[in-house]
Amino acid sequence: MKLLLQKLLLAIALVGLASQLVIDYRQRASIKRLVQLNATLYPALKTVTQDWSDTTLQLYLHETALADKGTERQQMLQQAAYLGKFQTCRAIEEITPPNPDLFALAGQCQFAHGAAQLRALFVAQGDGYALYSLWFTPVDGH
Repeated sequence: MKLLLQKLLLAIALVGLASQLVIDYRQRASIKRLVQLNATLYPALKTVTQDWSDTTLQLYLHETALADKGTERQQMLQQAAYLGKFQTCRAIEEITPPNPDLFALAGQCQFAHGAAQLRALFVAQGDGYALYSLWFTPVDGH
């Protein structure tokens, strides 16, 4: 009976250890993904907000996203252009995307002339991620 109890306790400990290893792996993968998504996002923000043109944004979009919502994308860029050049983002966090094949970041960003809520969608591409869409919603109601 004592041996059975010891084996049971050992099995419970091993399950706990395995569970912790899985959690640690997922946390590391999530942090790595967040770093990669930000590394894709920030250069696009800096370049796109130089002229706020759809042509510039298209340089960063994944090829499958180019025809998707082009008119809406142009209107969004025109409405947000007054914000000026990108400065920084606060509290960018990964959110649950609308599609399981996409990854998403959201947060508030500061620009030369105001702030906007940002939503960026990404698609996996090779070992990294490609920008699928980038949306700005000015926080001051413009």
